Parts: sequence; C-alpha cells; structure tokens
Amino acid sequence: MSALPFIVDPKKRKAKKSRPPAEMKGMVERVTFHNPENGFCVLRVSDRKRRGTETVVGFASPVSAGLFIHATGRWQSCEEDHQLRAEVIRTELPAETEDIRKCLGSGLVEGIGPVYAKRFLEAFGEKVFDVLDKHPEKLLALEGLGQKRCDLVARSWADRKAERIAMNFLIDHGVSSELAVKIVRTYGIDTVRIVKEDPYRLARDLRRSDFHWADAFAKRIGIGLHSAVRARAGLAYVLNELSTGMGNTFLPRAELEAMTCELLGVPKRVVAKAIDEALERGDVAVSDVPKPAVSIPRSSLGRKRASQR
Repeated sequence: MSALPFIVDPKKRKAKKSRPPAEMKGMVERVTFHNPENGFCVLRVSDRKRRGTETVVGFASPVSAGLFIHATGRWQSCEEDHQLRAEVIRTELPAETEDIRKCLGSGLVEGIGPVYAKRFLEAFGEKVFDVLDKHPEKLLALEGLGQKRCDLVARSWADRKAERIAMNFLIDHGVSSELAVKIVRTYGIDTVRIVKEDPYRLARDLRRSDFHWADAFAKRIGIGLHSAVRARAGLAYVLNELSTGMGNTFLPRAELEAMTCELLGVPKRVVAKAIDEALERGDVAVSDVPKPAVSIPRSSLGRKRASQR
C-alpha cells in the first residue's frame, strides 16, 4: 500500500460499454459561430460520405470556411436536425482551388479578404500556400500590394500555421480540442517546443490538468521513464502535495526519495540525482536539524498557492 494516498493515480471507474465515436471528414462551408477566446464553434460542414451538409459543434482554433476538418464525437438530436458534438476537431489546409479561395478569403489571415484571395490564386494557383510559407516576398510582385500589407500577411500566416500545427500535435497525442485550445492560448506559437521540453508544465500552468494527466501525456510524446524532467516533476509534486494537503513544509530526504520513487516507479539513483540538481538550482531548501530534510522554499510555496486560487 502507498505511504500516502496521492502517490497512486486515482482508480479509474470501470468503463461502460459504448459505441465507438462517430467521425466526419469534410470541408467547412460556413462558420456559424466562433468564440475566439475559448475556440467554441458551430460549423456547417460538407460531409463527403453523406454527400450533404451537417452541423458540427465543438472547439477549434484556427477555424474558417474552406478548411478541411476531421471531427470525432457523438451525434446528438436537436429541434431542427441532428449535429455532431465533437470531442476532437483536427484541421487541415484545403487542396482544391475553390476551397483555397474560400479559406483565404474568409478572414483567417489578416490582410487577405475575398479580393486579395482571388488575386493570389490568379497569380500563384494551388501553390499559393507554398508561397506564403516559403516565399512571402513574392507577394510584392502583385500590383497594389505594398510592403506593409505583405509583412502583415506573412506574419499572420506564420502565426496561424504555428497555431494549427500546435493544435494538431496536441490532438494527435490524445488531448481534447477544448483543452488543446487552452494550452495554445497559454503558450502561443511556442506551444510545441514548450510541451516537448517539459510537458509537466501543463500540470503547473493549467488548472484542468494534474501530475498524473501530465505524466501520461509525457509518455505519449516520448518522455522516458527515467528522464530528468520526469524526476524533477515527480519530486515537485510530492513536495507540493505534502505542503498544501498535509501541512508539512520539510520532509526527511530518505522519505522524500522513497515516496518519489514509489510515485514514478524508478530507482533511487534517479530521484537522488533530481534532488541534488534541485538543491543546486535553489528549487528546494535543505535543513540538517534534527536530520537531513528537504522542503520547497517559502517564496516558491507562496507563488504556488497563489496560482491555485
């Protein structure tokens, strides 16, 4: 049995048998509603399988008419028709000319409206996305397009691309679209780099995630069981739980090592190294009275508690 209840991930309830999630692939014909703050949207999507238009409700960012989406969720009935309540909405750029025109002219990219979308397609055809990606300076060849607008378009396109890549990266590694939007809103265009370097930041920075969730996500993106970043996160988790949940500020080093080893399922040497490194950086404090003990510095503890309010 675990020394402390928080060491072990809470037991999961037995999953009830249910139908596999419904999925739909198609082009966004119209964005009926979109909240830019949290990504909630109502979309009309041309379902290629059904050869009709369906309503998709969920979270997505960025989103616009002309984008190709792959949504998974559950069908729900409403007063007028049925709709797909999507847990995940993955977006991709279109490949066909008419869809590209609709996508670019929708306002997805600052500085491009229907008129410029048409001109871009006339000039570059289906290679327009490649031009925006790699050679935005070629836009200056178009009559009436100055350096200021060219810079605006290039910057906005790069930001939307980074946002789309970050969203799809998170979704591909098991994150819901709703939470993915929150993560991207938190870290911006550097999302992928940040979560790859330290996925345990998600537990510290987002209220809806905890250590166990972040640990599972870390494994999905390839963080090793014995990695230094995982050991540091486990150490911090144990100390934080003791200080906030049980009122302890100091813990004998031997006990701290044992608890963290139990939490992570790693050898003592991995945790011992993490403690030594944390001491060097000042992330934890040490006391030798009456015996060697480790704690979170009061300044860090205060910031931690403030962030949880």
